Amino acid sequence: MRKNVMPLKEAIANIYKDELNFIDDDNKKYFNDVLDHSKDILEYYKSFESLVKGLIDLNENNTNSNANEVMKTLTIVAAIFIPLSFIAGLFGMNFENMPELKWEYGYYYALGGMSLISVGMIIVMKVKKWF
Repeated sequence: MRKNVMPLKEAIANIYKDELNFIDDDNKKYFNDVLDHSKDILEYYKSFESLVKGLIDLNENNTNSNANEVMKTLTIVAAIFIPLSFIAGLFGMNFENMPELKWEYGYYYALGGMSLISVGMIIVMKVKKWF
């Protein structure tokens, strides 16, 4: 739109400014009106362009906000399960000299410890208002 209106405005302005002697007095007001209308169209274009840019920026901000919420959720889940994976990996090793493996209730202690770690991390995250 701007590509078409800008040259038109310049051409009409040049005609109105330079060729005023060749235009009838009755037609001068029409050239002036066309020049004003072309200026108005350019102003409308600029305002619509800024509105569209604002809407595009708003859409990008909303998209980024949604992505940040997803990343936050995934980070919380990962923060809870990383220590649990470490404990499960430690007890999953096949060593003979692991005293915890000989305990009668070692399995339940490990599960209880994992549960306490998970609940503790959730409480800390809630206190810090991370979610």
